Amino acid sequence: MKHPWYYTTDAGNLPRDMFFGREEEIRKIIAKTADGCLVYGGRQLGKSVLLSHVSNTHHDPDQGRYIFNMVIKPLGDSEKTSKIWRDIAGILPDEIVRPGRLGAEEISRDIIAWLNRHPGGQIICLFDEADNFMAKDTRDGYRELTKLKDLMEKTHRSFKVVFAGLHNVQRMHNQPNSPLWHLGEPICIGPLNRTIDDKRAAFDLVVSPMRAAGFGFKKRESVEEILAWANYYPSLVQEYMKGLLSTLHGSGSGKPYKLSDDGPLWKIKSDELFNHRGFEEIENRIRKKFHMTLDLDPRYALIAYTLARLIADGEERSALITGLPPEKLLSEAAPYWPETSEEPNIPAFEVLLEELFDLGVLGRRAVPDTRNRFTYLLRTREVAAMLGTGADISQALDRIQKTEPSSAYDRVTHRRRYPAKPNQERSEWSYAPLTDHQIEQLTLPENSPLQIICGLEILGLNKVASSLKRISEVGNFPGIRETDKISVEEVASASDLRRIVDRKRPSKDHVTILIYQPTEIRDAQRKIDWLEKQQLVLSRAVRPLIILSAANADLRSLANRRLDQSQFLMPWSAEMIRVHLDELEKTDLDNKELRQAILDATGGIPSEVQKLITGMIQSEDPAETAANWIVSASLPVNFLDEVIQSALMILDIEGPYVDMDEMLRSETSRDFETIGPDLRATGIVSGRRKKDNSFVLSSFGRFLANWDRLPLSDNTKGASK
Repeated sequence: MKHPWYYTTDAGNLPRDMFFGREEEIRKIIAKTADGCLVYGGRQLGKSVLLSHVSNTHHDPDQGRYIFNMVIKPLGDSEKTSKIWRDIAGILPDEIVRPGRLGAEEISRDIIAWLNRHPGGQIICLFDEADNFMAKDTRDGYRELTKLKDLMEKTHRSFKVVFAGLHNVQRMHNQPNSPLWHLGEPICIGPLNRTIDDKRAAFDLVVSPMRAAGFGFKKRESVEEILAWANYYPSLVQEYMKGLLSTLHGSGSGKPYKLSDDGPLWKIKSDELFNHRGFEEIENRIRKKFHMTLDLDPRYALIAYTLARLIADGEERSALITGLPPEKLLSEAAPYWPETSEEPNIPAFEVLLEELFDLGVLGRRAVPDTRNRFTYLLRTREVAAMLGTGADISQALDRIQKTEPSSAYDRVTHRRRYPAKPNQERSEWSYAPLTDHQIEQLTLPENSPLQIICGLEILGLNKVASSLKRISEVGNFPGIRETDKISVEEVASASDLRRIVDRKRPSKDHVTILIYQPTEIRDAQRKIDWLEKQQLVLSRAVRPLIILSAANADLRSLANRRLDQSQFLMPWSAEMIRVHLDELEKTDLDNKELRQAILDATGGIPSEVQKLITGMIQSEDPAETAANWIVSASLPVNFLDEVIQSALMILDIEGPYVDMDEMLRSETSRDFETIGPDLRATGIVSGRRKKDNSFVLSSFGRFLANWDRLPLSDNTKGASK
């Protein structure tokens, strides 16, 4: 009789006996807790297999447990998101949801009634390929996600939904106002080597089915070689083992192997593992699957290929053994950064590195004597091999440089929308001047309790306090759980600041962000020195946020001296323009040429970008509207001093960095190293080129290089004296 174990690469038809590991993930999914509601990972790396296995093995109507698995890819694309309720009604038996039910309210009522009649009952709906649904429902203000979350909470999660998708599902989880944000941590379907149990399961996946087929390995090390070569991904192991078994015992193999229930096992030699007639085909299939993960985000591919380039250039030790610190790795990747994508700062870049670590592409090494600081490297030599030869790497980097940016949610670039006043229509909501990632930094326990935001009013500095206050009232901050409380208070004067700190009482579950904006350097320095000594601040019950105008040379210098506490406002990039166009559902304007025209016309100034896009939507010729756009926003009259103007003109011309630096020195007696922090604090530069270390103008900086087009304000408040 044929043994039921056989390797397969069909996620929908994986036999129960061929599923190995993921016990912790399964436990979270079927538990009546907040955990396990989101499952994410790369393409074809095990999400669908996991959901299918859970429904096949734990669905038990006799015990009152109903688990259904379905693909909802059309929802949010060709079908409305509200159809998810009809899908729920369609998969549940009539005894739970009566026939003819269509709407969320009546379907929810039936589910609650059934669970009340069956106190130990459980209903779990597993929704695969949920990316379109979640993206569209996010744009719609979480209409359906909010209803689903409410139903889960009303039933104490006896009714539970689980959404599976690509990396964007995990990114959406981090949105502060998402109904699913307050649920447990997402499950990443990564390599099967994070725990001892995982490693044991991976070993069994290689050995047990082969034993059932009559084969064994001559050396135990052979199993480790296979797992390392397949990066410990179960789906890649299945792919490899299926090909190996086919070669050893398949039609036309020419080898007299026979299955035997009680006879000796045929021993597979180590030199047969990666050197047989079918290996090239297996290798191509596995490499294709691996690259599907890199293709999720062009920046993923850029980071991986940058490390591969370093190996090809002879820096194997740093790229494969010791790892590179984020700032060094970013400088290596910068020359190939996608042309239409804004280069990130170091904290934002670290987010990408951590995502690649979760997905099993990168490894990391803890930096001695630090907390939560790592160097990053390619996870294994086998991962490096999958990236190809030197020629493959060069071609890939050139291709990545011309790749379009992503319009999917990314907290590194995304500014969240919020109602500026109660009951405001979503179409009228404002965008926060800080990215979601920047807001997250304000409350992270490992960060300094006192934080600084520095920037220009034209980039949204005057909206920082009001936006954070509204965010605290209508949503919450990244990193704050549902049980935690956070409030924002804006302080008008120095005396009010002292009075509020003095009267505050410490609270374990309540954090107050106290916002103060000094207008001159002496006041700023005194208040910072005083606040950092207060017990409420040291205990992090009060987290001061100091707002500093980058138009004032002394204040921006203070922010530059405290870089570990400071964040700087930046203009919108192409990614944020795509987010806004997606919100407006005007993707017909979302192409490289029009995005560049918008940046050229506005410099990425948030208010100007939004006004211009509104004009382009109403215009018969959007490109002409952008070409003729006149900016109405204004800068402080003394902001563009002689040194900054000279630097702008020189950077706009471009050329060898040494020549540009010498030109600036001859004109101003300053060099780019000393003026660089000022250019960064004002949002004028976005980074530095690795090839010559020269500064790169941001869209705002390029616009200011033609600053005669930008009106200057007579209001000199906060400007340099």
